[in-house]
Amino acid sequence: MGGAIGKDTQSQISVRQKVLKDETPDSKKSLTRFERIKSFKTTTLLRCIPKTGRTNQIRVHLDSIGHSLIGDKLYGRSDDEFLEFIRYVKAGGHPSWPGHLETSRQMLHASRLSFKHPVTDRMATFESPLPRDFIEYLENQKENL
Repeated sequence: MGGAIGKDTQSQISVRQKVLKDETPDSKKSLTRFERIKSFKTTTLLRCIPKTGRTNQIRVHLDSIGHSLIGDKLYGRSDDEFLEFIRYVKAGGHPSWPGHLETSRQMLHASRLSFKHPVTDRMATFESPLPRDFIEYLENQKENL
């Protein structure tokens, strides 16, 4: 999935971005590769490989094709829904936003990060297994097939 990422000028939310035409002023080219790992009834587990490093790139790309991250409070929701969430939290509500989200957090996990170390100039790679709540969510999806 490619396309430039820039400010969503149609949104009331100042931080919301969207995929735009490559030549749009103040946008930045972006590219993410998606690989389907497993499909469930209403959910798909993906491997997302960003080839560029834009803010919220994976979230913006998935939202642009109508497949937002599970538990994402910003993308995949209307401006009104997001503003309702902000008001709820500011009034002392818990950020998990009961009744509105499938999970208490967005289901995005960096299983592996690699980069060239700025001092040694060697590639550094770090890996992390899926967190327990992520695994439990996926196990629940299997049960609902």
